[in-house]
Amino acid sequence: MKQAVRYGFVVGLILLAVAASAQEEQQEPTEMKEIVVKDEAINPSRVRVTNKKLEEKQAHDLEDTFRGTADVTVGGGQSAAEKIYVRGIEDTNLNVTVDNARQSGYLFHHQGRLSIDPELIKQVEVDAGTGGALAGPGALGGAVRFETKDASDLLKPGRQYGALAKARYNTNDDEKGFSAGVFGKPTDVFGFLIYGNFADSGDYRAGGGDYVANTAAKPLSGLMKLTYTPDQTQKLTYSGNYKEDNAYRALRSHFGPSASNVPRDQKYHNLTHALNYDLAANSNVNLHANVYDTVTELKHETDTSSSRADMKSVGASVANSVERSWVTWTTGLDFSNDVANADGATRTARETSKIYGAFTQGAFTVGDRWKLITGLRYDQYVLTDVVGEEIKRDHVSPSAKAQYQWNDVFMTYASYTQAFKGPVPMEIFIMSNATSMTTAEGLQGTTGETYELGNEAAFNNQKIALVGYYTAMHDPISSSVNRTTGAATRTNTPDIVSQGATLSWSGHFNELSSGVSYAHNEIKSDGQPLGYVAFNKGASYGDRINVSFDYQLPAQKVTLGWDSLIAMKLTSVPEGAEDQPGYDVHDISATWKKDDSLSVGLSLQNIFDKKYVAQGTPYFATGSSMYEPGRDLRTTVTYLF
Repeated sequence: MKQAVRYGFVVGLILLAVAASAQEEQQEPTEMKEIVVKDEAINPSRVRVTNKKLEEKQAHDLEDTFRGTADVTVGGGQSAAEKIYVRGIEDTNLNVTVDNARQSGYLFHHQGRLSIDPELIKQVEVDAGTGGALAGPGALGGAVRFETKDASDLLKPGRQYGALAKARYNTNDDEKGFSAGVFGKPTDVFGFLIYGNFADSGDYRAGGGDYVANTAAKPLSGLMKLTYTPDQTQKLTYSGNYKEDNAYRALRSHFGPSASNVPRDQKYHNLTHALNYDLAANSNVNLHANVYDTVTELKHETDTSSSRADMKSVGASVANSVERSWVTWTTGLDFSNDVANADGATRTARETSKIYGAFTQGAFTVGDRWKLITGLRYDQYVLTDVVGEEIKRDHVSPSAKAQYQWNDVFMTYASYTQAFKGPVPMEIFIMSNATSMTTAEGLQGTTGETYELGNEAAFNNQKIALVGYYTAMHDPISSSVNRTTGAATRTNTPDIVSQGATLSWSGHFNELSSGVSYAHNEIKSDGQPLGYVAFNKGASYGDRINVSFDYQLPAQKVTLGWDSLIAMKLTSVPEGAEDQPGYDVHDISATWKKDDSLSVGLSLQNIFDKKYVAQGTPYFATGSSMYEPGRDLRTTVTYLF
């Protein structure tokens, strides 16, 4: 009955939009617009983090990237262990892409799943809450989309070729880094970018000056981006993104040093190829298509043993939008194939999954005040487990969003979105121990749904937004393996519920830009708080306040910045667990651009040298926790030729 009501709600909104617009004259657009075939969500909580912001703050990991984003928490301590949580939901339950290439796989729960160098990022978009029809498969808690740079982002006006050299130094871990790139547009239709980044650091120091053992690293990353634009209606883009991070780290790299957390050589690499094609022929053909290939591998080596986990993914999608004066209608298909391989000390194992998706969505303009979005998405998951048994699950997910513009200042919106995630390969390092599999009778795929209500006021270069949300993940799938017997099980666990609210304000006043946000979230499973970290599910965190200021000094060609994160004490923990202390961390930055060639950046992270464990990282009141870096002075010099 409940499902029928939801479908009826979606169909009703579609009929309402069509009826209200039937009397409007249909007009063909007179000018072609840039193709953006993605979720046209009515979503004030969508956040974009730009390369300009990342450069000013001298970001060098995921925590730096999302430091000012109220709905996003990053835990883990060192970069190799970082995990993203959106409204408390772990990134394994998000749809994460790099240049539209889906990042899949779950190698090891003690390490991070995602790794991309901020140096290579053009922008990041975060949609919090269950994704709509165009969000891609498995967007139970939202979507995170990384887009990398291309030649046009670096090339000086009027130049065909260019080069970049960047040197940096961080005092906390004695990190020395260097980046170099060449790029150009030798013809009007062809562009290229080849970019590399290398760093060498020692163990970092937590607040107060104590070194955190086994955190030294020598990461290496690279990007190749090729663009071909034969005319104003077509664009073909290839990107190859590589990240390597080899180091001597503790087995549980998001736990602090201890006698039981034995270090070992760890070798990690990720390589993503993506080919994207856009065609804007006319109002009936606004096409986006892509194919991609991603390989992620992690090796652990000791004097007596070696183990390896890798995930190989290939996929493709195609979508077309038809545009009219009153509606933009998008329809498409997507597919992905994931192969998980585990090579343990004594056993090997493999699981494969295929995901078939189809989606349709209409974005309607109804009169002068209403905007409506309605959509449906169909997903079929086909998993071949460790013993060769096939499991199929499918689902149709509806979504509906409505926005009403009260006047030139105030807007209100309400939305319901649903997404589905079927059985996928289990955590790969754990899978290496499996010799048998028991799948629970009646195993269900996971359905995520979000109810969201928002209000926004925009006036005098200021914006105030208040968003309340309720997200539920029904029938989460859990996999486990008995390491002694090799018996593996796959079963559903109690529902996960994330609910809360975000209040934000931003303003621009001549040379000053500023923003303040407050986020409250509670995430529970079976009515109980998840606590610091519930692997493959999420993490609780205390109320959070983010504050940022940027001030331009045009005459001096200087930009000054201040960023603060105030995390309240975490008291929403399981019975018997210790509360996690709150903390406040403050950063300042200054960037001087002499001209369009030379720029110098300074930033001081964690000004007051606070010693703390980030919420989203396992916390041990009397044990060994992974502390975040203390005070760090960062210097960057960039020259653009």
